[in-house]
Amino acid sequence: MIDKKILKYKRMVYYGFSRDEKILELAKEYVDKEIVLVVIVPATKKYDKALNEAIVTLKDRIWVYELSMGLMANLKSKAKIYCEMYKNSEICNENK
Repeated sequence: MIDKKILKYKRMVYYGFSRDEKILELAKEYVDKEIVLVVIVPATKKYDKALNEAIVTLKDRIWVYELSMGLMANLKSKAKIYCEMYKNSEICNENK
């Protein structure tokens, strides 16, 4: 059963590749916080170690979205669209 409170948590959006160690760093940082890590990655048959470990760490507080067109510009574009749709979201791997 999913805890419905999770829908009210702030969402931090990371776009990149499943091998990016930054995903695991963020998961460890957010493990005890009311934050959902939204990860936008290219579609793949198998996730790399960093993303797999982040999933184990955050459980239902990591949401992974896969894009068939996995170019970095497309990932970034989709991350921005996600943040526009969900106002409690923020891209975490961009300079402000």
